[in-house]
Amino acid sequence: MSKFAVALFGLIVIALAGVVTFSYLKLSGFEDELAERSNLSLSDDKTGISNQKTLMEQATEEVTSWADGLSSGKRGSFVYPALELSINFDVTPPEAGEQRFLVMVEQLDAYRFFCLNYVLNSNGINYAYYKNGGRIQLMINARSEQYLKSVLEQLKQYEIQYQLQRT
Repeated sequence: MSKFAVALFGLIVIALAGVVTFSYLKLSGFEDELAERSNLSLSDDKTGISNQKTLMEQATEEVTSWADGLSSGKRGSFVYPALELSINFDVTPPEAGEQRFLVMVEQLDAYRFFCLNYVLNSNGINYAYYKNGGRIQLMINARSEQYLKSVLEQLKQYEIQYQLQRT
């Protein structure tokens, strides 16, 4: 056998020994905890068991009392029907001489979405976007509508259709 095989065999034996030892220690600690919680001794004397509640009865009482405590708690004046969602767009306000526009684009695949970002970034346009259903809506700050239209015309070579609105 090679040295590698012997070393691998040794590691496996050590790992198994560790798992067995760990399992034994955890189980013995678990038995001690159960004996303390149920006030029972681990002897063969059956008289101590008859006077005590069984472990199952104690566990059932604990679960029931927890559930009762939860259900008897006071409720607020309202209950959310769904998760609450707060959205904040961190868009810089238009600078002096700039206007804000809304550009709506139909669903795009990953390549066309990359092209859209490339065209806007390469022309130095400040924008933010969000997806609403299958539509992407862009909020754009631009110097003029004519300038923005000239930039958006570049999208036609990537077969990206858009609608432009002034806000």
